[in-house]
Amino acid sequence: METVQQWESIMTCFSKLSSCFGFSALALALCGCAADRPGDVPAGADSQIEGSQRLVYTAPSSGQIWVTDVDSNSVVYAGRVFRGDEIAVDPDNNRVTKAGQVVATHDIGHSSHKIYFEPGLSQQAGTDLAGANAQRPAAVPTAATLAGEGASRVAYTASGDGTVWVVDVQQNSVIYTGRVIHGDEVVIDPDHSNLTINGTKSDAQILNNSDRCIYFMPAVDPAHAN
Repeated sequence: METVQQWESIMTCFSKLSSCFGFSALALALCGCAADRPGDVPAGADSQIEGSQRLVYTAPSSGQIWVTDVDSNSVVYAGRVFRGDEIAVDPDNNRVTKAGQVVATHDIGHSSHKIYFEPGLSQQAGTDLAGANAQRPAAVPTAATLAGEGASRVAYTASGDGTVWVVDVQQNSVIYTGRVIHGDEVVIDPDHSNLTINGTKSDAQILNNSDRCIYFMPAVDPAHAN
């Protein structure tokens, strides 16, 4: 009888230990799931696509996207998107594009990437990570949004009437500013050392080894100015 009681006691202890280890494993698993994304990516954002080659994701609605580098657990790009916007991670050309516009070119590489999406407006909605982190000259209004960035060829087609600023990041200076209308194409072409607006060369000096940003701010409709 004593042997049976001892055996039951041993089994009870084993059951308790198994439960403890089971809960511990579950806790570790949950912690692992929470830690699989950079801290800047909210828990409400869902992973949509992952890979080390070219990734393309089309936003199903307006919201916020985050492109992350899985290996370094860092955010490569974050910004607001609208329904139908196509986000492409293009490691062969070292860039990320949104709706056909280059929005990031720094350190893309062939590491594994993830694209996260959160519908609706988040606390970070409307901001571009690269634009928020990049220092801009005082001449560029804070209301101007980053439309393109890179040390290689960058092209931006104006989404509306407004003003563009082309900035040399290293010098933190504006190398070109001017009015544009909807559809105007601004092209930075370091291979030919020029900046063109609708194919017409400007006086801006373009250097091959310099990173540049294009900022755009839409014009204020006089009817809604007040």
